[in-house]
Amino acid sequence: MRKTSRQLLLLLTIAYIAVLPSCKTYASSLQSQEVNDPGNGECQAEGYSYNDEKECTRENVDGTSRVLANEDADDNDNIDYSESIKAIFYQYDCETILSQPRPIHSPSTWMRLRQAYVDVVTVKESSIPTPVSSDNGFAVPFYISQTEYAGRGVFAKEDIAKNTLIWEGDSYDAFTAYMNSAEDYIAFLHGVGRIDGDDGDRGLVCDCLIWCYPEQVDGEPATINCDLDEGSFFNEGNYVEEKNMYDIDGAVYARRDIKAGEEFLTWYADFTPEGLWALFGLTNVWLDENGPNFEFDAEDYGEDDDDDDN
Repeated sequence: MRKTSRQLLLLLTIAYIAVLPSCKTYASSLQSQEVNDPGNGECQAEGYSYNDEKECTRENVDGTSRVLANEDADDNDNIDYSESIKAIFYQYDCETILSQPRPIHSPSTWMRLRQAYVDVVTVKESSIPTPVSSDNGFAVPFYISQTEYAGRGVFAKEDIAKNTLIWEGDSYDAFTAYMNSAEDYIAFLHGVGRIDGDDGDRGLVCDCLIWCYPEQVDGEPATINCDLDEGSFFNEGNYVEEKNMYDIDGAVYARRDIKAGEEFLTWYADFTPEGLWALFGLTNVWLDENGPNFEFDAEDYGEDDDDDDN
């Protein structure tokens, strides 16, 4: 009996030694998954998975995938995405498109834009409720018209008293798309380019390059925002005193009495101070309907150089 007990003990010891490395490897794997999961079990949600390096990844709509950042990791430090935005500008021929009057979009177009955003960030992360709505964020009667100086603009249909709520992007049916990274923004732009099929609507990509802006509120992490309704047609006055609206927490109010037929004018620096693009590795990417404000060499992006024609 004693001999049998010793043999059994020996066998159990050998088995423990043999299994121990595997247990350590498995534990290490679990630890690696925990470290690389952005948190809250997010990597178990639809659209998320671990790659071979045990990093939590998400599939983009363009077939590529990106690693989700660890909460303790650096936020894209020293990565410059500006060239990607410039390349998109030329890929979708925005120089030509923005040289011509742009259309006033229908509710169905705004819905497609919102859905393109949801498809990129997933339903779980979307700031826009699903199913997407055909409404807009305006609290007063308005109309859109072409202006002589800045393309499309928003105008009051009736007199509006001072301090009246004009537009809200974060209401129950929210219309402002929030993106936490340059990768999401770039994936969104490409998603917009495909919403009408393989060829997509190049003009809508150019519109989004005009409309989207960075914002940082009360020390919270900065986001790239895009107001996906007619609120994106708000133009800026020539000087700050010319604005007739003010912004509070994503809602826009009348700064003074506004007459029927008067254009609503904002001041972009009130909600998107200069320099915020750099937090996303993006510099000099601000666009308006007159074209880009970044310096570029068109030849670098496959454009014909005028000198070559001589």
